[in-house]
Order: sequence, then structure tokens, then C-alpha cells
Amino acid sequence: MQPLRIYKASAGSGKTFTLAVEYISLLAINPMEYQNILAVTFTNKATAEMKQRILGTLYGIAHGLKSSDGYVEKILESLKEKATLPQYQEEPYRSALREMDCHKLRLRAKEALANIIHDYSRFHITTIDSFFQSIVREIAYELELSTKLKVELDETEVLSNAVEQIIEQLKEDSSEFRTIIEFIEEKIRENRSWQVEETVKEFGSNIFKEKYLIHGEEMRKQITDFGAIFKYRNVINDYLSQKKQDVINLGIQMKQAYESIGMTEKDGSKSVVTFIEKVCAYQITEPTNNAKGTFSDTIEEHITNSEKWFKKGSKNQAWLKPRVELTLMPLLAETFKAHDEYVSHLLTVHAIGQHLYSLMLLNKISQTVKSLNEESSRFLLSETANFLRNVINNQDIPFIYEKTGAVIKHIMIDEFQDTSTLQWSNFKPLILNSLATDGSCLIVGDVKQSIYRFRNSDWQILNSIEQDEELKDHMGKIPATYNFRSSRNVVEFNNELFKNAVNIMKEDCPALSLAYGDVKQIAKKEEHAGFVRIENIDYHSIDTENLPATWAKETAENYHEATLQRIQLSVKELIDNGVKANDITILIRTNNEVQLISDYFNQHPDVVNVKIVSDDAFRLDASPAINIIICALRVLAEPSSSLHLAALTYHASSIPSAFNQEEQEKMRYLPIAEQVERIYQMFNLDQLPHQDAYLFFFNDLIEQFCQENLTDLDTFLQAWDEKLCEKTIPNGTADGVRIMTMHKSKGLEFSSVIIPSCSWSIKPKDKEVIWCMPKQAPYNMMPLLPISVNRAKNNSIFADDRKEEELKTLVDNINVLYVAFTRAKNNLIILTGNKLGETLNENAPIESAQSFLIRSIPEQMQKSDIDGVITRYELGAIVPTQAPKEEKEKNVMECEYDSLPVSFVSHPSAATFRQSYESDLFITQDSPNPRSQKHAERIRLISLGNLYHSIFQHIHIPNDVPHVIQMLKSKGCFGTLLDAKEAQITVSKLIEGIAENHPEWFSPEWQTLNERAILYLENKILKTKRPDRVIVKGNQAIIIDYKTAQGVIKTEADGCLVAPKDNREQLENYKELLQQIGYTDVKAFLWYILDNIIIPI
Repeated sequence: MQPLRIYKASAGSGKTFTLAVEYISLLAINPMEYQNILAVTFTNKATAEMKQRILGTLYGIAHGLKSSDGYVEKILESLKEKATLPQYQEEPYRSALREMDCHKLRLRAKEALANIIHDYSRFHITTIDSFFQSIVREIAYELELSTKLKVELDETEVLSNAVEQIIEQLKEDSSEFRTIIEFIEEKIRENRSWQVEETVKEFGSNIFKEKYLIHGEEMRKQITDFGAIFKYRNVINDYLSQKKQDVINLGIQMKQAYESIGMTEKDGSKSVVTFIEKVCAYQITEPTNNAKGTFSDTIEEHITNSEKWFKKGSKNQAWLKPRVELTLMPLLAETFKAHDEYVSHLLTVHAIGQHLYSLMLLNKISQTVKSLNEESSRFLLSETANFLRNVINNQDIPFIYEKTGAVIKHIMIDEFQDTSTLQWSNFKPLILNSLATDGSCLIVGDVKQSIYRFRNSDWQILNSIEQDEELKDHMGKIPATYNFRSSRNVVEFNNELFKNAVNIMKEDCPALSLAYGDVKQIAKKEEHAGFVRIENIDYHSIDTENLPATWAKETAENYHEATLQRIQLSVKELIDNGVKANDITILIRTNNEVQLISDYFNQHPDVVNVKIVSDDAFRLDASPAINIIICALRVLAEPSSSLHLAALTYHASSIPSAFNQEEQEKMRYLPIAEQVERIYQMFNLDQLPHQDAYLFFFNDLIEQFCQENLTDLDTFLQAWDEKLCEKTIPNGTADGVRIMTMHKSKGLEFSSVIIPSCSWSIKPKDKEVIWCMPKQAPYNMMPLLPISVNRAKNNSIFADDRKEEELKTLVDNINVLYVAFTRAKNNLIILTGNKLGETLNENAPIESAQSFLIRSIPEQMQKSDIDGVITRYELGAIVPTQAPKEEKEKNVMECEYDSLPVSFVSHPSAATFRQSYESDLFITQDSPNPRSQKHAERIRLISLGNLYHSIFQHIHIPNDVPHVIQMLKSKGCFGTLLDAKEAQITVSKLIEGIAENHPEWFSPEWQTLNERAILYLENKILKTKRPDRVIVKGNQAIIIDYKTAQGVIKTEADGCLVAPKDNREQLENYKELLQQIGYTDVKAFLWYILDNIIIPI
């Protein structure tokens, strides 16, 4: 037995069983060994399943449950093999292994289970990301990082904040502005969306790709400004020009040789003469996809056939022919070769140019993300592995990993095909250390189930691990022959389908042959043969009477309608043949299809009346109660909006009298959590059925949001619209036909599976960006380049990169099909097709899921046709739902508990408060009482002042005004305080007026620091002050502080205006702090915005 074992486990082969056997075998040798075992997988769900499986199996073995007999047999076999290993030849291991039997194994299992339960924190089964996070946290002190380091899972939000910050701070003369303009113009030329933020965010997501993370640092150091980009562009353009000149020079040489050997117009072919003239002037037609241009096949024939050089009947051909063969033909061959080189470089330069200027933008986004993370003491999950790689480089690996508090001796990695390059580079040293210290390692995975490349997983690591020079001497393989999940026909269908596909593609894709070399399995289930159907959605096979009257077979919309019809009829057929609705699962490619399918079933209950269950059906915004709460909050945030009021009326049917304007005004000043509770009470949401789970989850969400963000209502509603509305609650075991994506189905199994719309493209998207590392000079002056797939032409230096991307995309898509097709235990129905009326082509190139299916269909499947058109391939008969043969044994570690009824109840507060006179005035601001009105006006002015602060906080130069107003308007910041158009006009006039006496205040020549904190020590205590606006230039600094109070300025006897003392003292403090920082020329001004008075301090 080798210490490192590889288990390439195909679908349904029992990989979790194998992992549990290995884990418990180690515990049988030493019941405390769990402290030295690290087991990792890639999802929280898989981690929970592995923990439950090990604990449940230990319990089953310890209590002699029949369900654990298979484990006992395999564990005893494993222990016999381990008894031969050198590390177990000493006591007490030697005697324990020799004397091990069923009884002693049960005792060891009981002891190990008790140990784990009482020492659960050292039961190290975790996700690989969590493991790396724990390492980073443990070494945070040594790395001088914050000990309160927060790991952020959602990189999209951080990216979004970074892009918004960049755009908000744009200046017309900045490199970022020029970069974004270049970027947008390029998108317009591609006929793509030019919406700034979304387009930039889409491109900015490239910073999280592993190739950029690993190799991008060198590039980021190189690109500090546009100068580096321009220099690189000029170098490659000059190189291209030289290649072009090489072709022209050869053309000139040909012309001179043509004349020197005595060729004349009477002798030479007109086509070759014209060709030479065009080459000399480089007036040639470049090659296209459809034609070779001037350098055509006809001209190329002149390289090998001297007869082509002469006109028919040339009198001088006999004595000129040797000269042509000796001189012109070699020159023509050399010219063709030089032109091919030029075209290659031309395509290369064009490919580079598409995204070259965008590198500056990507650099800026990367820097901003890094800055935001540092400010928040935050680490992105996607960057953790790269950070750890940099830390452990040339370090003492065991020491770093031991910081987790575990001495790792045995390692088990599940779902290894989902490992990324960075993760493997971090994990491999740990494995080598384990093997060097008499430890063991079990790697379990299946290349065929690698479907997470969008998360940087790399199936090639597992595909080539047996050739790893450092590991192969320690390595052994565990055979995986049987399929314990699926019935015989399903297994044999998948065996033949994927074997046929590999045979078809083996020449173009040899890596696929290696990945699918172990695809053949033997079915262990013998009770039922199983059922498989492939159906082409064609107008021959659909019920046209139930389609709309406007139906036309050519339209994509009606193909979708026909597909939805076939999904529902397939469900009906299964149910009619004895399959329960709970045993049917529809696997889809994207979440977009969920609502379409669900709506169709709801609209056609007469065909089959079943409920559609999916995670997306349990989104928060699908809850009537939550929708009422959100609509009511929108009314509170923007009471003048009739649209919000109409939406609330629609969701609530009627608005209770308690939710009147007076009550709304009071509620606006409450915390969000209290606002929600008052809405719950007023609208009697406790009367709505089945809403408790949504309400519990929503309240937890509010609490979490308020802990991590600004707690104002506008910010919460913006976050709701952007992402919170998509949150889903756990759906438990709801009855009905389940629907989920193929990616979510990985690791699961279902009795009957329907896979609709199995027709998507399996080629990479043309606009997909791949990161290339050019090796050829001068292109390698830039270590990493983003290249679009459609620009990486065959003749460019990026052809191999494109082919690699095509290979990876092909394998990804075939793997998705493999995962989907192997989920079914008994019945598998696949629906395919592209448009109605399109016949199947069994010789079509494999470019889509449909052509993959049709080209690879097993011969044993029976064909069905209508009017000569093949519409179905079938194997076997539908297997109905079977009643359980015997009652399942009770295992307290695995049993499913019945859910207890819970309800969400809101109790009105019984406490009473005595209010001060001032607070009473505040609440009753609509009162006719003059004092109340005065106080209400004060509150209004404070709110207006806060709004003006928000506006000027984002303004750097006058041109920022329209964007800032629009941004704040979109966030709902204006409400009834101020009209957005009026605000834009007012602010613009204020800035124009200031420019007469203070042009530097909003000048792009000065650096603007809005709401920037100044840190200082006072009595050894760190404190901060935050001026509204500071502009700096060299040693000069100007402080501008906004005030919105009116009538507070006094006029002295000499006519001078004097600000309140506390305002003046505040500015004097700011001036002193800036002078301490090092600014020698500091000025300060108080700007009373509403009175438009400026007072120097």
C-alpha cells in the first residue's frame, strides 16, 4: 500500500464511502488520531455531509447497525493492508492491527466517537477555503495584519464599490478618464453596451482570475502610467512596420531580379508582374476568412512551377526558365514566408491593441480594491490562496500550517478536480511534508465532474497528477469500477455516449481521452433496468392545437413554448407511470429558466397539477409579507412618490388607517428594525399564511446589515434592490417537482431527471477574455496580456492560448453534461433541439450540446420517427417509485428530525416613556403651535444641510455636478427636501459665483480631499477630525467647511461679518492640524451655503 493514493471516482462510485473507510481506519488504529487528520472538500454542503457520514458510520459500527456492515468489512480489509506499512510495525500499533476484529473495531469506533464529540473543535473536516482562511488569521499578527481580519465572500460587491469610487473621482485630465473613454469607445465599436459602470465592472472582474492574481503583480509594477503603455505600443508597432518593410524589400528585390535576368512584358505572366508591383508598393489585399487576398493560391503556384511565370508562346522561355528557377522562384518563396510572418504579427498586434489601454483601467481597479480592503481590514476569499502562496514562498511550511493548532499527519482531499492552481501550490508542500513524516494522503476526484472553472478550478491538475515528479514514487491508485447509484440502462447509456464522444474527438482533443478513460462502469443495481430517452423538440412531436394561434415554427419564442410543453408532458408521463412528483427533478442550465418553467406549470394546471419547488421560489422578494414591508419602507423613504404608494396598495390590497401620514412621519425617525416591526403590526402580517420563515430570515438580515453598514433607510433599500432581494431561505423538504441548475445538482442523486434545452454552445464566447503570457519578443515586454478569443487567430502568437481555451471550454461543457446525465437513478429524459422544424444531423460537427448528443448516441437506443423525421431515441421502460423494502434503522447521527411549528410574533412594547418638552415638539412638528413649527423648520434645515453636505462631498470639479445629482437622486436622497433639477441649478450657480473670488476651490489643478479624516493624538489618545473639504497644492492647503445655519452671522460696527465663536474655533483647530502635517500656507473659510456667505478665518 502506497502512502499517497489516488481515487478517480466516477459518478455514483461511492467516493464518500471510500473517504469514510479511510478516515475510520485511522481511528481504529488510534481513536485520538482525528486530531492529526485534515479532510478538506470544496463546499460547505459537502463538508457537512462528510462530517455526518463519518459520525453516523462510527455510531452505526459502535452499535452494530446493519447499515454499517459494508463499512466494517472494508475497514478490516484496509487495516490488513496498513499492517504491512513500516510506520505500524512498532507497538502499540502492531498488536492493535494484528488483533483487530469486528468486536474490537466496534469498541474503537465507540471510543473514537466519544472523543470527537467531546473534542469537536479538533475534528478537522473543512472546506479548502476555510482552511486557508484559518491559516491567514493565525499568522495575522506575524504579518502585522489586523487581528479582526474579515474575509469577504462576495467579491462582486467590493468590485462594484471600487468601480463606483473610481468613476466618482474621475477628472477629465486624469489617466483614468482617458482609459475609460478608450474602453467605452472600444465597446461601442464592438456594438456592445457602453453603460459605464456595468461595462467597467464586467471587465474589472478579470482581476480575480488566477492567472492575473499569480502573474499580474509584475505587470502592475510595469504599468504605472500611460507612458508605459505608449512605449509598449510604439515598440510593437515599429516591429510590425519592420516586418512589413521586409516584405516590401523582397518585392523590390524580385522586381530588380525580374528585370536583370531579361524578363519582359512579352515573356512574363501578367498576374505575376502585377503581384510584384503591388508588393513593392504594398498595395495588397490582406487575407480574410474567405480569401487569401493578393498572396493567393494562384500566385503561390509560381513557387514550384516555373511554367506559370511565362505567357503562352513566349519565345524566350527556354533560356529564361533556368534563371527564373534559380533566382525568382526562391525570392517568391521567401516573400510568401515573410508575408506570412507579417500577417502573423499583424493579427498579434491587432489582438493586443483591443485591450491594451484597458490594462491601465484594470490596474486602477486592482489598486482601488486593495485600498478598500485595507481600509476595512478585509480579505477577499478569491485572494486568500494567492496571499498565502506569497507568504509561504521559501518559508518553513510545517511551521505555518501548525499555527492552526493541528499537527497534520494525514490528509484527505475530496472533489480534487475542483482544485485551483493556487490552492494546489499551497497544499502540495503540506502533502510532501506529510509523506516525509510517515503520514498518508488520499486524493479523491473525478475529472469528468470538474465544472467550476469560473471559480478557477483546473481539471488538468488531477488529469496529470500521476506524472508529478515529486509525488509519483509515493503514489498508488484505487480502482473504481462499480456504479452504486443508477440502474443498468442509465449506466450503460452514459458508458456508450461518452465513449463514443471521446472516440470522435480523440484526435482533436487527446486530453479528453485521458479524462474519460475510466468512464465505463458496471451497474450494481439489479432490480430495474431503467429508462433513458433523448427527444428532439420538433413540430412533429408537439401539440400544435395548444400553442398560440400566432405560432410559427421558425421563431425562437415558439421553440421555447414547445419546449415548455414537452417538459410538462414529460412530467405527466412519469407521474402517469407511477413516479411520485417528489421523485422528479428538472435540471436546467441557468437560473433564468426557473421562472419560465414555474409560470408555465401554473398556467396549465389542466395538463398536470403539480407544484414546482426550487431555491429561487423561496427568494425573499417572492414573499408577500416581505414585499409589503419593503413597499411600506419605500413610502417612508419617499412619501411624495405616488408610485411607491400604488405598489404598496397593490401588495397589501388596502392600506390600514393606522399607516397615516402622521404615523409615517413619526416612523421616519425610528431605526429600521423598529420600522419593520411597526409595519408588521399595522398591516397584520401575522394573518398571511406561510410567511414565518421569510420574516425570521428577513429580521436576521436587517440585524446583520445594520451591524456592517450605514443604517439609514435609503442605504438599506439600495442594498435590497442590488442584492438582498435575491437571498433565499432554506426550503426544507417541500413537496413537488424540484428544479435546480446542473451545477447545484453536483453530488446529488434523484430518482427521475428531466434535462430540457440541451442545445447550448460548447465553444468559448468570442468576446471572452483570456490571459496570455507572450514568450516571443518584443511582445514579451508585457508579461501578461488580456486577449479576446475571437482576436486570437490561428496565425497569431496567441493561437495556442485560444486552442487551450477552446479545449477547456469543451471539457467544461462535456463535464456539465456528464454531471447532469449521471444524477438519475432510474429515469432520464433529455430534451434537445435548436428551433422547430430543424431535422437532426447525425454528422454535424460537435459544437453544441445537441450535436454532441446526436453524434454520440448509443447504437442500442431505439429510434422513433414521425413522417420520416427522427424525434426520439429510447432505451428501457419507465421505472415507477418503489416503496421502501424495510424500515430504516435509527442512527441518531443521521436521522432526520421532524420540524417543529414556529411562528413569528411581534409584541407591542408595554413600556411607556415620559418625553421631554423638546422631544414632544419634535414629534408633533405638524402642530399649529408656533414653537412646534419653529422646531420643525429647524429639523428641515438640518436635513437640507445634510443633503448639501452629501452633494458637495462628491464634487471635485464643476463638471461633476450633474453626475453627483443624478447619483444621489437614484439613491433616493432628495425626497421632498429639494427637487433634483433645482438642486443642480443652485449648486452650479453657487460654484460659478465662488469661481470669481476663489477659482481654486473647484479647480482640477488642486487635489481635493472631501470628508477625509485627520488623525491626531491628544493626551495619548488617538482622535480624528474630518473637515468638509480640503484642497492642496504643494505646501498650500485651503480648508472649506460648509454650514447651513441661517441668520447666525453678526455684523460688527466696522461692517465686518463675524461667524459664531464655535465655528471659528473649529476651523482654527483644522488649520493647526494641517500645519502640523507640514502645510506651510494654510487658509480656512466658513461657507454658509443657504445665505451664500463666505467668511475667512
